[in-house]
Amino acid sequence: MKTYISPIGFDTTHLLALLVRFGIESHDVVILIRPIEDDDRSFRAIEEIQELIRKIGDDITIKILKVDHRDFTSMVYSFVCTLNDSAGKPGSNNKLHVNLSGGPREILTALTAACMALSDKIHTVTSFSDIDRELHIISLPHIANSPDDKEYQILCDIKNHGPTSFADIASRLQISESTISRQCSRLSGLQWITIESRGKNKFATISPSGEIMIIRYNPSYDE
Repeated sequence: MKTYISPIGFDTTHLLALLVRFGIESHDVVILIRPIEDDDRSFRAIEEIQELIRKIGDDITIKILKVDHRDFTSMVYSFVCTLNDSAGKPGSNNKLHVNLSGGPREILTALTAACMALSDKIHTVTSFSDIDRELHIISLPHIANSPDDKEYQILCDIKNHGPTSFADIASRLQISESTISRQCSRLSGLQWITIESRGKNKFATISPSGEIMIIRYNPSYDE
């Protein structure tokens, strides 16, 4: 099962590109976000999507989420709740696809903020380019959490010396290799580092999300 969440404006190209890319089938859900104000062009765009989906199957659910584009905080909260509910429980088979293109800029900004807060719950984030007119997959940084002191220390070491082996990290920081292994496993799960096996040794490299975490922990950090 898949759930698609997308703003809807006057042009349906971005949403159609998303549905074509990942497919739409029985029991899927499409959530269209639009302002609370009525607009004939927006209605026509929604009707176009509804008509297309009806031709595919009657058991595909279409929901319209109306938001007040003037209230940024309320929009972010509404989108966080919608994303969380749509993602389902951990281990569920539902794949959540979010489109960050189309619709009013105010809605896109709030939806982006919500996606950043729940990036670990989203399967795919896409954006339809106005320049090349193609759908692109976006890799959101995973920054919902903050590193503690030990994690920050390890992240800085990996940033300065990576790719670096677990053994070398342990030696430089004077921490047991087993502790480094556990910590790096957690950091990898948060997508703050990447781990590569080379023979019997494992090597860690800082990720873009990890770089952001270093700055977030200490804005004055400078290599």
